[in-house]
Amino acid sequence: MIWYTADTHIGHRNILTFTGRPYQSVEAMNEAIVSSWNSVVGDEDTVFILGDFALCGATMTRAIISRLRGHKILVRGNHDCRKRNWYINAGIENVVVSTAENPYRQWWSAGWVWISHYPFRPRWWDILCLALSDWMSLRHINRLIPEDGNFLVHGHVHQRWATKRRMFNCGWDIHHRPVSRAEIENWMRKRVLEERC
Repeated sequence: MIWYTADTHIGHRNILTFTGRPYQSVEAMNEAIVSSWNSVVGDEDTVFILGDFALCGATMTRAIISRLRGHKILVRGNHDCRKRNWYINAGIENVVVSTAENPYRQWWSAGWVWISHYPFRPRWWDILCLALSDWMSLRHINRLIPEDGNFLVHGHVHQRWATKRRMFNCGWDIHHRPVSRAEIENWMRKRVLEERC
């Protein structure tokens, strides 16, 4: 199976406060992530991590990755700033860059699907209607993916939305586990039907 997740923030103490994660410590959060991940992912599965995976040193990152099941591919996010070999040496099998100018894409049953840490750029009327909590999504506006009618699987916005237009947020703070491609494709089929109504 193929899975998607984002924004695990392994080892990141501030994420407990920022997102209101219900853990007393970073260690408890890390253990919960490993347990939840391994409850759905098999050893031969592939997990695409759509950015902001670990904000800790090499030793802790390597220790956590060695316990996570499946083949792991990192699509860089705004907190994944180390060199590619750092992630490879820690146990990530591949590191992918997905930019606004050249988004990473995959062919699914619904057609081309963009895969990125970042959501689509907001439309001008979305900017006028943004709730204050959504302004964070504009911090990296130059990195946001241009909307072109395709679907997008992303992270970055934490729990701000689960789905919006043709965007599916696979972030940890929404799902608390990796999400299967089959689950996302099911949502895509429903979304296409909604758009036709």
